[in-house]
Amino acid sequence: MKSFFLLTLGCPKNYVDSETLSLALLKAGYRSEMKPGRADLLMVNTCGFLQSALEEAEGTIAKLGAIKQPGQRLIAFGCAIKRSLSLFSDQRLGIDERYDTWTEVAEALAPKVAKPGERIHTGLPYAYVKIADGCDEHCAFCAIPSIKGGFVSKPSDVIITEIGHLIEQGIQEIILIAQNTTAYGLDFRKTRQMVAVDTLDQLLDLICSSFPELPWLRIMYAYPDYISPRLIRVMVKYPSICHYIDIPLQHAAPRVLQSMGRPYNVDKTRNTIAAFRQAMPDLAIRTTFIVGYPGELEPDFSVLKRFVREVKFDSLGVFQYSREPGTAAAALPRQVRPDTKLRRYDELMGLQQSISHERNKSFVGKTIQVLVEEEVRQKKEFNFVGRSVYSAPDIDGVVYIQGAAQVGTFVDVHITSSDEYDLTGTIAV
Repeated sequence: MKSFFLLTLGCPKNYVDSETLSLALLKAGYRSEMKPGRADLLMVNTCGFLQSALEEAEGTIAKLGAIKQPGQRLIAFGCAIKRSLSLFSDQRLGIDERYDTWTEVAEALAPKVAKPGERIHTGLPYAYVKIADGCDEHCAFCAIPSIKGGFVSKPSDVIITEIGHLIEQGIQEIILIAQNTTAYGLDFRKTRQMVAVDTLDQLLDLICSSFPELPWLRIMYAYPDYISPRLIRVMVKYPSICHYIDIPLQHAAPRVLQSMGRPYNVDKTRNTIAAFRQAMPDLAIRTTFIVGYPGELEPDFSVLKRFVREVKFDSLGVFQYSREPGTAAAALPRQVRPDTKLRRYDELMGLQQSISHERNKSFVGKTIQVLVEEEVRQKKEFNFVGRSVYSAPDIDGVVYIQGAAQVGTFVDVHITSSDEYDLTGTIAV
């Protein structure tokens, strides 16, 4: 029996692809190995979103190539391969086979085995479900459209099948992802395809009515211009939909947003946020911003800081602009100095830390529901780690839990302390 070792780099979308490929290989008779030395196939699902991701992919592949034994094959696939084939054609890396996508790998190794909506999931009690691939927005700083192509929604019946399989495996939280989740179905409507579900609010309605037993359903990567009143209404309608929304805004100065190719009507954004908070006062809103974009002046950065103080996001990620070859922004004049980018990053993160700290203090003394994700076996002052409905995995804060619990279950936790990012509490009796 042939075996494979699969290492995944990058975003949650890549992990979804790897889980789908893994199931296809297992069904074709392959065995999964956790250590590369025991596998026939050494496989890397790469990320190529940023230059740093390309460097990580190159380094990871080089390490596997260096330990590759006679008879083993090193297979690299994914975004980095598609974005920079010349880089990964270097024979010194030891790559035996290269593919642009996981579907090409599946067709080569396990032809006609992979089925839409079928994947294996191991590990934590949540799962990402990719509802679309590609992107049509063409933001000036982003290489994704050139790597992934145009926006393509996944048919709703395939999504329902996939979620059904995951719930059967004990998953407690489904997290919907795409480059732009709120554009779901737009391609169906543009091409006048006759489908039953062609908007995100319709998809949410279908998921919640199909799986009333699902505790949590979370929405990530909501592009601001596609958020509709119908989406807000359906989030209010179903208790299983987390009162949490991730809206990557990227900046708040209209001049910078326009240069980025992003929605630049900031008053419209304010109105959208106000509508969300009026409908769901406890809603947690997350966003991301880019500092040091070409031509960003100190007045622009001041506008961004004032916006953050005004809106008081529940959580916020900041990225220093990365000059990506082939993107429109890479050719812009007035590139910002690295030290200026770092200073603005530190300032904005410091501002958000104070906002987050105040928000977290408001939970002290309250009892909240927490999904238990990990047992801490080392001797510490807490026993488990989990998340509340107001936090997404990996990017937001956690809840440290004192007391007895079981991974994969929900517990009520009485919050006793907090800091800028995380909460600590005891199991409520």
